[in-house]
Amino acid sequence: MPKIEIQNYDNGKALFIDGEVFDWNIDILEIEKAHQTCKDPAFRRALHAKIQNHFLMCFETFIGKRYSLNEIVEAIEKGEI
Repeated sequence: MPKIEIQNYDNGKALFIDGEVFDWNIDILEIEKAHQTCKDPAFRRALHAKIQNHFLMCFETFIGKRYSLNEIVEAIEKGEI
């Protein structure tokens, strides 16, 4: 697993992977709008899953290696990230 840290960056916080900024974000206003528009729990779970999958795809592309979401979560829980 690469070294992953959250550091101050550009008037905020950013995720750094092996010292390089991982420039990934989502439009929070769009997410809030989607939550206000649809209160259906199944829709919200699907939206959350899409965000997770998008993050994972971008992360893997950035790293150049495949990881499962569980591997990332386990690394966080172990303090490796």
